[in-house]
Amino acid sequence: SGTWRRARPPAAPAKEQAAENASGPVRYRPSEELLQALDAYGKGDFKAAAQLGAAAVAKGDSGAHQFLAGLYSVGHGVVPDAAMAVRLYRLAAEQGWSEAMNNLGRAYETGKGVPRDPLEALKWYILASNRPTEDPELVQRNITHIVMNMSTEDIQRAAARAREWEQAHGKPAPAAPTD
Repeated sequence: SGTWRRARPPAAPAKEQAAENASGPVRYRPSEELLQALDAYGKGDFKAAAQLGAAAVAKGDSGAHQFLAGLYSVGHGVVPDAAMAVRLYRLAAEQGWSEAMNNLGRAYETGKGVPRDPLEALKWYILASNRPTEDPELVQRNITHIVMNMSTEDIQRAAARAREWEQAHGKPAPAAPTD
């Protein structure tokens, strides 16, 4: 229920996945290093997966940020480091990765790697819900769960933060979620 996935490569990008940026939908093609990292992960060689993931990040592969963040969040092939995972999720989120946005929301909700901040958590959940995602039901459950303990004013503030982020990144955000 709203936890980071651990059973498969953390939010492993598909070989070709639609992502969005300020100018609209784009086709994502992972680097050879990320494909090798995913293969190593699938074989249980987490250290090689982390090394190849880092090489893909160095080459600017946007999906590699998401992948490597997942490794840091669970400690596969690297020493677990929630703060590093958050930094990498933020980089992936800035490139339009909805799963990274959802994971940032979870980090802010739980205080894992960042100070606990329900408004910031809801902001990231709203941003994730406004994009194609592997698990839209999970994002919606996260929103439903967090707004249960928030005032209407706080929900509106979080939605305003999401709109501000979207405006700064070139895409309008939806209105605040309803209770």
